[in-house]
Amino acid sequence: MADRWSKSGHETNSAGGVIVLFGGTKTDTIRGFKTNAVYASAKTGLAVFAKSLAREYAGKGVSVIHVCPGFIETEYCTEKQKTAWEKLTASGKLTSTARFAQMVCDMALSPGVSLLSGSVITLDEGLIL
Repeated sequence: MADRWSKSGHETNSAGGVIVLFGGTKTDTIRGFKTNAVYASAKTGLAVFAKSLAREYAGKGVSVIHVCPGFIETEYCTEKQKTAWEKLTASGKLTSTARFAQMVCDMALSPGVSLLSGSVITLDEGLIL
């Protein structure tokens, strides 16, 4: 992907930017999963991809953030799921889609985003504590 991006001319025609990659719930670090091993491996692998892209393109003004959400309250979340998942978070609540999106935008659009480049950022209401 990075090679294709580089060959497309974006590398030389761009004034920099921000790439946001989205991991999965509890894929902020290497751990074993009983189910969905392939999915979890791919999502966990994004951490290495983000760090590699951040290192490779830092000199070109490109910042890369890898965000791992917790359970997000969406229209697909049932009341039973919501109640069960809230008990798993340190805050006792789920993050709304609007709150999650606002946090990601705040980070990505911050003038100091380069301080976060290469970081794996977990936004999960304390789920993994």
